[in-house]
Amino acid sequence: MQQSPSLTRVALDTVLDRTRLSAMCGVPVRASRLRIKPDTSIVMALVSVDAGTPVGWARLLWPDSRGKADKAEHWAGRHALRLSSTETDNGLIFQHGELLTDAKLGAYLVGDSAAITKAQHDDAILRYNPARRLVYRSDEDTTVTRIAAQADPMDMSIHKAIADIVATPTRLDDGRNLHRSVHTLVGDGDLTVFGDISSTYDAGEMLAELHRGVDTLPPLVAAELQQRGNVFAQTEPGATHARVLDYLSPDLAAGVRDVAGKITDDRAAHCSTPRHTALLHGDASPDQVLFRHNDGALWLTDFDRTHLGDPVTDLGTYLSVVDQPIGEAFLAGYAAAGGALPSETDIRRATAHAMLMRLAEPLRAAEPDWEQRINEELDRIKEVLP
Repeated sequence: MQQSPSLTRVALDTVLDRTRLSAMCGVPVRASRLRIKPDTSIVMALVSVDAGTPVGWARLLWPDSRGKADKAEHWAGRHALRLSSTETDNGLIFQHGELLTDAKLGAYLVGDSAAITKAQHDDAILRYNPARRLVYRSDEDTTVTRIAAQADPMDMSIHKAIADIVATPTRLDDGRNLHRSVHTLVGDGDLTVFGDISSTYDAGEMLAELHRGVDTLPPLVAAELQQRGNVFAQTEPGATHARVLDYLSPDLAAGVRDVAGKITDDRAAHCSTPRHTALLHGDASPDQVLFRHNDGALWLTDFDRTHLGDPVTDLGTYLSVVDQPIGEAFLAGYAAAGGALPSETDIRRATAHAMLMRLAEPLRAAEPDWEQRINEELDRIKEVLP
């Protein structure tokens, strides 16, 4: 007898149905950047179907979160902002509104309301992760402003330390607002768009420079990044993914646990003391390297996940999202700048772990075929494992 789908799966299917979601919002939209807390909530960005740009946010809340919905609606009303709540057929609360009403970010966005509204009009919202972060281009395309829901008291100190090691977009604010930072707008785009053999080789050199910079860090910054590294080392992405998938696709959850177990067993069987401790980017990938076409200049950006750890971690993260020729150019540049290349086996282990970290991306991106794509990625991870 086939088991009935969980309410969390029913809720997910509702928001993945663009026609139904658009009818609920009253405008043509699709969901993106999902955050799923089973039997609690599903939070999402609302993206214009035509332009593909963020136009707002929404969430499905379970009935026991009615107080949260009422509080958010009251806050929006006090600021003359649009936030609407309705009840779905299965008793959930559907709440949607403009970007400025984001339940976690709104309090930090309203101070920039005019600039954000203009950025929306100019198609200059660069990134929107609901309840976490919004990034927009401003001031006649000369600056980039990042607004985060979570304050980071060490953010300015970490940025200054890294800027002394590799090229980064210049920080323009004074760091007093722990939720907001402003940087110069640099480059023509990132290596996702402009990446070729030459620029990727240079990116490898830049990452080697970053890794070596661990010895130049101020003591307080080094201590903070070591603590973050300790937390990172204890994360179990497979378990995290599987706990959510238990409610959405139990068979897929079992497949994730199987592959995660293989990775854990392999790492445990071959564990050794790291070659050395390096200053890691933490999310090394082509989209974190900005590029200028006329002179090939590069800048490294986005240090939210920076920590201290084994340099193979960054190498595996980068290699997990590029093809073989680009990956070879990246490693060649890394070695040319003095980076010590781990063994091929260690690189494959790190790449498989990075792929596991990003396994849920099709679900986060609200892709209709997310189950198939995650299954395909699991097969690729098995092929990468040594």
